[in-house]
Amino acid sequence: MKSILAALMLLFVSTIGAAQPVGHKITVNIQDLDEGPVLLAYHFGNRQFIQDSANVASPGVFVFESSERLPAGIYLIVAPDQQLFELIIDQTQHFAIYTRKGAFETETRFVGSPENEAFFAYMQTVTDIGQQIFALQSKMSVEGVTADQRANLSYEIQSLNKEITARQNQYIQLFPNCLFSLVLKAQRDPQPPVPPMLAADGSIDQFAMYKHYVANFWKNMNFSDARILRTPVFQNRLERYFSSVVMQIPDSIITAADRFLEKARANKEIFRFSLWFITSHFERSQIMGHDAVFVHMVEKYYLTGQADWATQATLNQLRERVARLKPLLIGKVAPNIQMFLP
Repeated sequence: MKSILAALMLLFVSTIGAAQPVGHKITVNIQDLDEGPVLLAYHFGNRQFIQDSANVASPGVFVFESSERLPAGIYLIVAPDQQLFELIIDQTQHFAIYTRKGAFETETRFVGSPENEAFFAYMQTVTDIGQQIFALQSKMSVEGVTADQRANLSYEIQSLNKEITARQNQYIQLFPNCLFSLVLKAQRDPQPPVPPMLAADGSIDQFAMYKHYVANFWKNMNFSDARILRTPVFQNRLERYFSSVVMQIPDSIITAADRFLEKARANKEIFRFSLWFITSHFERSQIMGHDAVFVHMVEKYYLTGQADWATQATLNQLRERVARLKPLLIGKVAPNIQMFLP
């Protein structure tokens, strides 16, 4: 695996060192598929959108081509029967794909895209390791497994998980500036401190450990690189952070949101997406008190001109909604009620 990735890295460096052709041209050869349409789609947040439909060059051969370059991201090739596979579109945008209907996961290869060759080699290895882990976990759940057997199985699972981390580190080292390296780093959780933080009585201080986790949750995210928006990773971590990592108390959420948005200012697209997500998430929340977060987001960011992409109509709607909600927030004095006696 290492030698394969190293060879691909040399090819990748030589590829990006040369002048890149204008636009993009992606030729997809799908054996046993004689008719279309074949679609090129992309991730944006946790949704997928169609980018293009392919021109049929010959039976089983489809071409996506334009004089314009595609925004970098994780894309999908979708066959007529809805079978699909993911690929990386980043710096190199002129390449060919060879695969076979019904065997996308095992028989896909790339010509002219070393990054995707390495991506697929990594995914195949991780899939194999994942199957091994699943088999070991199944053995642990079998009735009659002894404590020693369970400990041995657990050790094997830990070793396999370490191997996945090693594969990730290897990819990142060989392709440090590639999109998939950005993804691998961004989805990593912070490691607990070693030794653990202790309370005065010598026990593990769980609250201090939690605060360390929260403070370092975004440590591996590069907020200046908007490519991460065209992958599922960024929105998935946003949802997790604001739904289960941060304490679900309005004041705690507001503090966390303001700190997070300061990080997000490193890139305007990331700031825009983040502000939209937080505002929308807490506007729709069914948890009592979360409307205070929505009011804060609108007043601090939208109504002060920091969301300069918002139309006047949108700002007027937000202003009216906040005017209705704010007097009804928890802790506010209720407005006077006019009552008439008979």
